[in-house]
Amino acid sequence: MSLPKSILFIFLFFLSAMSLSACRFFYEEKAPKIVLNITDFTNTSYAIVKEKIFEPHCTECHGNKGGVNLETYANVKLNLNDIARTTVEQKTMPKNGALAKDEITLLSEWIKAGAPEFAKGEIPTPPPSTPPPETPKLEATYASIRENIFVPRCLKCHTAGSRAGKHYPLDTLEGILNSPEETVVPGDALSSSLYQVIALPDDDDDRMPPSGARLTEEEISTIKKWIDDGVN
Repeated sequence: MSLPKSILFIFLFFLSAMSLSACRFFYEEKAPKIVLNITDFTNTSYAIVKEKIFEPHCTECHGNKGGVNLETYANVKLNLNDIARTTVEQKTMPKNGALAKDEITLLSEWIKAGAPEFAKGEIPTPPPSTPPPETPKLEATYASIRENIFVPRCLKCHTAGSRAGKHYPLDTLEGILNSPEETVVPGDALSSSLYQVIALPDDDDDRMPPSGARLTEEEISTIKKWIDDGVN
């Protein structure tokens, strides 16, 4: 007994729709998922693997929350065997689903190459150098001269109460101005015994400080200006 044409048409329509759905399912299941735009998987760096795999798939759980931390190259290298086992071999990680085919290829090739931090031919960026500490600016003031000259070069001997400090104290401005030997004559460096002894020739045994701590021309001229300006 033949079926009515209308029923036969409906039956054929559903059969065709099911066939198309099955084909689409088969294609979606079998077609590899491509997510990376990388042509050379054999020469890559930690930075690329971190950007393409660890950051989007791993560090949300394996960050600073505790447990295995994969945010740094050192930590990744430390856990490299576990990473290879769970992501490449067993595919149990990430927890929200295995990596795509090209992600696994990238990770496995990188691990096979020894997990290099830098790609071949890549020049590592050197860490920023720490600038040397600035040399304190020497100014023609007692505070600056005391800090930069008297403290490191003179006060070992020329402090109030010491033998040299009785005549040439340099640890306080009051002591300098009240010294019995006219250590400083405000406004007149040439008459000041302090300037006289630091300006002596190098070969003069009376020149101060002693030979191991001679003052520079800048330091001598700064002291002279300080005295000539009135000892500020």
